[in-house]
Amino acid sequence: MEKDVSTRLGCVEDFIAGVKSYYNNPDLSDVIIRVDGRVFHCHKFFLASSSDVFQTMLTGSQWVDSQQQEIVLEESPECTAVFGEFLKYLYCGQVTVDMRTIMPIFTLADKYNIHRLRCQCERYMTEQIGQGNVNGALDWLSFAETYNLDQLVSHCYEVIACNLPKILELDSWLGLSVEQMCRLLDSGQLIVTDEYSLFKAIERWLVHDLQKGGVTGNLRRVLPYIRFAQMTSEHILTIERSEFGQIYEKQIKDHILEGYKFHALVGTANMSELFLAERYHARLYLAPPHCHVLYVHPTSTVMANAMTQGYRPKSGSPWYLLLLQNSKADAAAAAACSASATNDVTCERGMLTNVTYKLQAPNTDIGKSFRLAISAFDANDKFLNAVTKSGLVYKPDGPTANVHWSLTTNVTTIHSQAFLDKKGGKIKLGVVIQVF
Repeated sequence: MEKDVSTRLGCVEDFIAGVKSYYNNPDLSDVIIRVDGRVFHCHKFFLASSSDVFQTMLTGSQWVDSQQQEIVLEESPECTAVFGEFLKYLYCGQVTVDMRTIMPIFTLADKYNIHRLRCQCERYMTEQIGQGNVNGALDWLSFAETYNLDQLVSHCYEVIACNLPKILELDSWLGLSVEQMCRLLDSGQLIVTDEYSLFKAIERWLVHDLQKGGVTGNLRRVLPYIRFAQMTSEHILTIERSEFGQIYEKQIKDHILEGYKFHALVGTANMSELFLAERYHARLYLAPPHCHVLYVHPTSTVMANAMTQGYRPKSGSPWYLLLLQNSKADAAAAAACSASATNDVTCERGMLTNVTYKLQAPNTDIGKSFRLAISAFDANDKFLNAVTKSGLVYKPDGPTANVHWSLTTNVTTIHSQAFLDKKGGKIKLGVVIQVF
């Protein structure tokens, strides 16, 4: 006896195409939505089945709109511009977004409580940020905070902190609020040339918009996050004698004094314990002696000395760094997709390539915490991007490594993009490793 086998028939694509054909189609339309003069022929079934807000509006007896054949909606200009695309999602479950339209699409999804679209928009922004999208991080930070998108907020701060040298060249970062600036300065992932250049950037931010809270009040808020102890005495003196330092002497003098005190007393045996707080420690600076600049082939093994973290960093044991270049196809794809965001890269001189970094700690650092940053520079020696990582150096499972490390123990792996110079076939990196 032959077995009766059930088979599912049909074509989802054809069904979606059929439903999509009713979008903004007067046929069988039972409600008109008007948004700033734009008219959309809609169907209550599709609106109500996708959004409980529309369902209440169109079927609730307490709503006047439920009795009307035409509904007028008030939306912002940004949302009005994408309202048609938003409605199309209700008919076919798909929407086209880009960097410019993602926020108003999300806003509409949130307003009309379309949870699935809201999640898809959040995922798009998070993925863009995960790829190191600097402009997206700046544009979406306040938006993400407003809508309590905690994961996206964290990613935005990470990208901003890791790419601060590039961000400081933009004007959009000047719009950060004082709360955002304080959180950024408090980040352990902050990468900057040195503390003095960071102070000068903060000075520019303070005086950029005198209406956003007043220089004096905002200066008081951010000064505790500035690490004057990590500036040279010459830099501290320059700030003290500057026009800015003279105008705001009252607010800044105690912090200047703290910097001088650090340099005067940190070397004495009895005073070192005064400088154990985080604000006395080095950040992930790109300036020497903190950063080791390497010009190497993308498939090589090199050494980079770690710096002991503390009030006075010292050169520690060397770490091994193994570089692995991804396939040419991946590298070409990375260069193509990143070209619009890296206009400072001269294509004739090289291209972006994906690189995997494997770092091995010496046995002397087992049990210690580490924090590291690897920065890439382009053909013009401009900062391109950076990645950071922190954690604990674990004891290896296998045999104890010796001076001839095999790069199989005490390893941490990170991935990033670097600029491959065609002329020398090398990439330029800045490596900062802190152990504490």
